Amino acid sequence: MDLNDLKKEIPYKWRVQSTNQYGSNCVAYIDARQAQDLLDEVVGPENWQVKYEEHKNNMFCSIGINVNSEKPEWVWKADCGTESQVEKQKGEASDAFKRAGVMWGIGRFLYSLKVLKIKEVAKDKNGKYYPTHNGQKIWDITKHCNGMMSKTAPVKLKQGWLVKLDNHGKKSSQFSNVEKAIKDGRITTIKQVADVYQLNADVKSELIELLTK
Repeated sequence: MDLNDLKKEIPYKWRVQSTNQYGSNCVAYIDARQAQDLLDEVVGPENWQVKYEEHKNNMFCSIGINVNSEKPEWVWKADCGTESQVEKQKGEASDAFKRAGVMWGIGRFLYSLKVLKIKEVAKDKNGKYYPTHNGQKIWDITKHCNGMMSKTAPVKLKQGWLVKLDNHGKKSSQFSNVEKAIKDGRITTIKQVADVYQLNADVKSELIELLTK
């Protein structure tokens, strides 16, 4: 068991944090189930546990990890959560759990990601603003933000990405020069790869996943 593995980057999503007439601010997040899955993977489901307590009307969550495989030795780390606007009690417990996870390093990488701003907005019938793109409401914030990230995201080669692109009808041989150009520093972003090879949306989406995760 290497507890440093709890700090690794895992797939994340995006949500709108705030919206006004000047645009929408979007932040990256992971959900509680992802944190639970990572704990299972790194320390084993039998080597972690959780408990909740209320102090001064604040919900605190503590995550305990058995750090000694030979003799039980539990180490606990805790933090409090904030209420959700949708399901207050459930949301507060989930938030407390994720915050306690951060104390162990889970999702800490999210704090290094910048806030993304969607500048185009519109008003609904109640006068509230919502993010749009080309005049249309954005229903999938994660997909849209990933597209924004891909324009400037540095390319990170991942083993097997050339072969997987074959599934979209693109031959690995077509991308052999791309791989060389990436290593030579002549291509530095996913957008450059997509533009050079005129990739369609499906292939570009696959490329984003293979080169950034």
